[in-house]
Formats: sequence, C-alpha cells, structure tokens
Amino acid sequence: MVKYRTEIDGLRAFAVFPVIINHAFPNLMPGGFVGVDIFFVISGYLITCILIEEITHEKFSIFGFYERRARRILPALSVVVIFSTFMSWQLMTNSQFRDFFDSVSGTALFYSNFVFWFQVDYFDADALQKPLLHMWSLAIEEQFYILFPFLLLVSWQRLREKLWVPVLCLAVLSLLLSIQFSPDYPSASFYLLHTRFWELAIGALVAIGFKGREMRGGDFFGLAGLLLIILSITFIDEDLVFLGAIALVPTLGAAFVLLGARDGNFSARFLSFKPFVWLGLISYSAYLWHNPLLVFGRRYFFHELPVDVTILIVVLSIFLAFLSWRYIEKPFRNRSFLSRQAILSVSLVILILGAVLPNVALLKDWGMQRTTSAGHTTDWLDELRKPNYGLGKNCEADEDFSIADCSTSTIPEYILWGDSYAMHLAQGMVAGKLEFTQITKSACAPIFNVAPFSSKYNLAWGEKCIAHNDKALDIIINSPVDRIVISSPFGSLRSGSFELNINGKLEPNIENKAIDMLISTLDILKKNGKQVLIISAMPSPPFNAADCMTASSFIGSTFESCAFLRELDTRKQDYEILEVVSKLSGTPVLYLRDFVCDQKICHVEINGIPLYRDPSHIPPSGSTAIGALTDFPNALKRVFQQHAQDGRAAD
Repeated sequence: MVKYRTEIDGLRAFAVFPVIINHAFPNLMPGGFVGVDIFFVISGYLITCILIEEITHEKFSIFGFYERRARRILPALSVVVIFSTFMSWQLMTNSQFRDFFDSVSGTALFYSNFVFWFQVDYFDADALQKPLLHMWSLAIEEQFYILFPFLLLVSWQRLREKLWVPVLCLAVLSLLLSIQFSPDYPSASFYLLHTRFWELAIGALVAIGFKGREMRGGDFFGLAGLLLIILSITFIDEDLVFLGAIALVPTLGAAFVLLGARDGNFSARFLSFKPFVWLGLISYSAYLWHNPLLVFGRRYFFHELPVDVTILIVVLSIFLAFLSWRYIEKPFRNRSFLSRQAILSVSLVILILGAVLPNVALLKDWGMQRTTSAGHTTDWLDELRKPNYGLGKNCEADEDFSIADCSTSTIPEYILWGDSYAMHLAQGMVAGKLEFTQITKSACAPIFNVAPFSSKYNLAWGEKCIAHNDKALDIIINSPVDRIVISSPFGSLRSGSFELNINGKLEPNIENKAIDMLISTLDILKKNGKQVLIISAMPSPPFNAADCMTASSFIGSTFESCAFLRELDTRKQDYEILEVVSKLSGTPVLYLRDFVCDQKICHVEINGIPLYRDPSHIPPSGSTAIGALTDFPNALKRVFQQHAQDGRAAD
C-alpha cells in the first residue's frame, strides 16, 4: 500500500491555490498559472506510485484503476458542470452558449484541451469568459491516465529494473517538442498532451527512480524545490510562456520537493502545516469551483470585479470546495457507498449524457431563442459581437488582393491601412461619404519591416505580417491616392514587448526601436508624396465594454450603465506614444476619444447603438453611428485640408 504523505497534500495547496489567486488577482501573482505544471508533476508521481505497487504485487486491474478515477473526479465535476450550465443559460448570448456546450462535451469526454485550443488563447481577455476553461488541465491528466498505465505495464513486463528508460525517453522527446514548437505554436504547445507529457513524466520518474527511498541531502532538495516554486509563481508571466523550457523551473521545483521533503525534515514539516494540508485536501474541488464563480461574477457585475467581491468569491470557492469534498468527494470514494459496478455504470451514464445532451441541444437550438430582461434578443446581441472586417476579410495585401473588391469607389480619395483597428473604421468612413481603399491585416500594425510577437502571434505569423506590410507599402507608394489613413493601437510600440524584425530575429523593444520603425515608415510615405493621418484606437475602459453591455442587457439595465470616466481610459500610454511620434514625424493624430467622450465621461453607445463589440473594437453598426452621428468624417477631412494648406504655404 502506498504510504500517505501529508507533505504532498501541502504541496497540492501550493499547486492549486496560486492558480486561483492568479485568476482572481493576476497582478498579485502573475505566475500563479504554473501551479498547473506543479500539479502535473504531483499527479505523475502519485499515479506511478500506485501503479508500480499494484503491478509488482500483481494486483493491477484496469477496471479498478478507472473505478478510482471515476470516484475521484466525476461526482464533484458533474455538480460544477450542472451549475455552470444553468448560469450560462442565464447570462450568455447564443454564440457564447454554443461555445460553452462544446466545452461541456469536451469536459465529459476529456478532450476540452482541444476545444479550448480551437476557441481561445489561454491568456486572451476572452478566456476570462470561459467558465470551464480550467478543465483543459483535467483533460491532459485523463489523456495521460488512459495511455500511461499500458505503457508502464508493457515496460514492466519487458524491462523490469530499467522501467525508467522508456519514460525518460518519452519525457525528453516531449520536452524537446515543447521547446521546439512553443515559439511557432504557443497555443497548441500550451494545451496539448504531447508537449505536456514530460511534466507528468517527471513525477513518474521520481516515483520509479526512488521508490520511497530516503535521499541524501533531502532537506536541501526540499528547500531548493520550494524556492523554485516560489520564484516561478512570483516572476514567470505570460510573456515567458512561449519559452517552452521555462516550465522546467516549477516542475523541477515540484520534483525536488517530492524527493527531499521527507521524514520530518524542515521542508516536510513546513508543507505538513495543518492549514496547508487542509487546503490540499479540498484543492480539487476548489480548482473546480473557482473559475465558474469568477466568470459569472464578472458577468453579473459588468465591469472588472471589485476587490472585495473578488475576495468574497475566493472565500466562497473555498467554502464550496469544503462542502464538495466533505459531502460529495468523500462519500463517493468510499467503496461501501457504491459498488464498482454501480460507480462505473453511473460514470458511463454521466459521460454519455455530458457528451450527447449538449450536441442534441445545439442541433435542436434548445435555449437559443431568448430575450433578455432589457428586451434584446440574444441573436441581436450576438450580431453586435461578430468580428468587423470593414469592407471584407480578404483585404490583405497578398497575391490575391483586389483593389476593386476593397474600394468604395473606382476613384478613391483615401487609403485605409492598418490592422483590425483600421478595419473597424470602414463603416464610419462609408457613412461619412469618404471614398477609400482598405488594405488591412488583423493584429498587424502598419509599420514597415517589423511585426509583433507574443504567445498568440508566433514567428510564422510575424513573417506573414512583415510580408503583408511590405506589399501594402508597395501598393500605396505606386497608387495615385495621396491621402493615407493609418490606424492601430500600436501595442508593439510599448516598451517591454517583443518584435520580429525583417531579418527574422526576435528581439525586445528596447529604447523605442518600434517607434523609430514607425517614424521611418511615415518618412517613406512622405518622401513619396503621401499625406498621412494617424487615427488612434477607441478609448478603452478598465473592463470589457462589450461584456458589460451584454451583462447589463441580461439583468435589465441600460448600455449606458457601462459608461466610464474619461480619466480611466487605459489608452493613456498609447496616446503619449502617439504624441511623441506626431511631434518627431510631423504627422497629425486624430483621437477617437474626442468623438465618443465628453469632458468627463466616455460613452459606450450612441442612440442605443453599442460602440464596442469586445474590449476595444467597434461593431459595424457602431462604426456607422460614429460616421453618421459625430463629427468624425468632417474632422478627418479638415486634417487633410489643413495638411494641404500647410504644404502649399511651405512651397
């Protein structure tokens, strides 16, 4: 029988609760998400200890193994999924509800990591609205548990004392895949088993290699492991995730703790502190409950959750976790409560219902024809949130680019160049009777020979962005149109970001390199006789404006309840950078805040028409409203007229 170690429950607390704190207060513990990496090591260790014990004593049963898994995870998981389904029906638009149902099926059949890989980047703002997002890690574990027992059983039959060899080989291969593919495929590397296997395998190797034996210098390893864990949750952040090897820090930390925290030494006593052990015991249920509560809390309170409410939700998560552990987890783990046949039968029914019912609901459109308390249909709310591609999704400068398809006239007066923040201006320019050609690519700022780089936008994407802007600049320079409107939030101009340059080198944006590149781009345009106007991004509140308006509709409030103080606009740093660029390059800037904000308040709607489809993009109807109901088109014309007058005066 595998010996119970209280310090492992203490380590569980250091794995799960940093994740919870990170989700609740990301600035307080930026690296808290690595708690999942720590938990993978613990899981790999424990499952391997159990399997080795059973295999060596010839007691291994695949049905017994999956019985334990079913008793461990399904009862509490089912309760949380049912709760999340009810709340999602109350607070989600149709498209969100459909995505949620996909995640329910993924959770039931343990492939939710694939669901979220297709749906959302883990670090995107949209991820904050996914109640079951955290189930991706359970899917990884269960996929590992499906494969690993057979690997271990076959290896034992053939290798015995060299059981560690295939596990180590697969772990090294998985780590190399993670390091190799994380820069190019960061989301896939984050979500999928082949680049996560090595983390669970580290725990398995600890179990295989030491088999419970005491280790020399154990306390040193235990303390070193704790230090690595603390450093990880404190200093690692989402910008480092693409460096696949960075996960070695928390995972080796967990492995060192498992090796060294033993027999009452200091690290073992520290982790055996009763509050840590208690938190470790309820950690699974706490992990299940915290994310749905935070997601639905954000939806109900419109804006970012107040600190006191967030604290209350964390406390509520712990309270519900205790109830779940005491009255759901513990009874179902007791074999006298339900027999093996009963628990496996019930589990099979739960899995089938979880997989089938959401798909039947989607097929039949159950729950889709709803009207919110404010009188809006969920279909209408969905329309507002659809991507805004301006004149068309295919207005990218590539070999298939058609000026005719991306122009409002055969004799356009302007060229609109930029990323999605240029796209969303198109309907406003049409409403203002401005004839133009659109050349845009989402997330690709109009800066020559440089592209942003992040966990979402990888190296291959960056190369396409550079090629797009190269072609766009060539089209613009050779066009008879001399009035160029560019727009972007220019996030890559911020210090601390990463850029991919024309030589394929990845380097940090130090000493305003990207600003210099933007100014160089403006100089190229001007040297070729072009007049340029920069249009800023929309003012951005410290919360998701579209989610706020959706939530307000569901509870019967007005869109304008989401209006925010002008001083809270999070674009202040961007405005300061644009002012520097304007001063150094002599390029005028038009600020959208001047058309949607008064002296104190920034509005989120005009005549009941929402101006946001997400945290900062404009929906088509909102863009049309800005063009038809504000002075935006006339202001744009005046800037170019003044530009022309200044040019004639200079001549």
